[in-house]
Amino acid sequence: MIRKHIFRKVFLLISILMLSLQSYGMIDDKLNEAIKSGKLDVVRQFLANDTTLNAIDPSTGMTLLMLAANSGQEKVVQLLIDKGADVNAVTILGETALIFAIEKDRKKIVRILIDRGADVNWKTKLETTPLVKAASMGQADIVELLLKNGADIHAKNLNGKRTPLTQAASRGHVKVVELLLQKGVDVNEKAEGIWTPLMLAAQQGNLDVVKLLLENGADVNVETSLGETALMYAIEGGYNAIAKLLIEKGADINVQDKFKQTALMRASARGNSEMVQYLVDKGADLFLKDEKGVAALDFAKKNEEDSVVKMLVAMGADTTTKKEKVLPYDKPPEPKGGMKALQKQFRYPRSARRKGVEGEVMVKVFVDVKGKVVKTEVTKSLGEKDLDNAAVKAVKKVKWNPATKNEKPVEASVEVAVKAEI
Repeated sequence: MIRKHIFRKVFLLISILMLSLQSYGMIDDKLNEAIKSGKLDVVRQFLANDTTLNAIDPSTGMTLLMLAANSGQEKVVQLLIDKGADVNAVTILGETALIFAIEKDRKKIVRILIDRGADVNWKTKLETTPLVKAASMGQADIVELLLKNGADIHAKNLNGKRTPLTQAASRGHVKVVELLLQKGVDVNEKAEGIWTPLMLAAQQGNLDVVKLLLENGADVNVETSLGETALMYAIEGGYNAIAKLLIEKGADINVQDKFKQTALMRASARGNSEMVQYLVDKGADLFLKDEKGVAALDFAKKNEEDSVVKMLVAMGADTTTKKEKVLPYDKPPEPKGGMKALQKQFRYPRSARRKGVEGEVMVKVFVDVKGKVVKTEVTKSLGEKDLDNAAVKAVKKVKWNPATKNEKPVEASVEVAVKAEI
């Protein structure tokens, strides 16, 4: 079966080569140079001598029109088309003059070719369309021109693996991403059925694209088939600003992938002390373990990330049982007047009101023996920074009764739910 499969592939390749060679023809080097330099008179002279207009020159692999488009010679392009050049002639890889013009960002030539009948949805042998090519190269003007002339916004390349949006997002082309989103592309569409534009942008450290995608409703918690998220990819790449932004927008800090690994484990393994501290401050669980029973501290130890090891140990990660850093209590700390008093201090932010965001913000409150709030930590966000800040402000503004142990005040923490209702 394997030999038969290989034979079929070889036979197909030979067939393509045989068909392609039929369209090849020797073209005078002087004509090629005249086209590259835009010498119209010389080109006209050669064309008058019955040069094979649509032949592919073995030395360049292109037709005369492709060569002119690739060289940026607008007048030569127009002359060749007027003389009968095929605007949709293809190379052995299925490339057209339009593809060559896009590769060199020849906007005016792209317009000429489209006006003269170039197929805007033609696919090369690698299934690259003009739109996918322009999007991957960040050519916003050409992308817009192609779309106005009927280019398929959902076209995919490489056997359906990448779309214009995922290509632009992964390469950091903000203007192209913005344009495609304005045209109605799904912000959460997947490349290869695996990665969303947000994941690809996070992988490559494209902060501006990440911001744009989030502003347009990108889901921060979409998972791949292996359970990986945009947050995990950002941490893998060491892109702390992106990771923090994703968390602010509601990324699940403690989600575990197929192998039970978390964002904290990834940051610990890479010695990213800044991210380790940030994740823990935001509620990352120090004691979660992967499928092999390895926790964040173990990852740091294995990779000899001493500074992170010390940090995690100081946070209490060296114990086998999860414990609070504060003394146990008989009665937890509570707001004076109860939760009603706390809710009265909550002021619903306008930014969240406009978006209609409702729910509960979970805040962990650390209260000392005098009833003073010494630390707060948002353990569950609604994805709105202003809403989180308003909840924390209410927690700090209300007065607290300290926790008690044997009827004596002790330092302790408690988690409260601040309701955000319009």
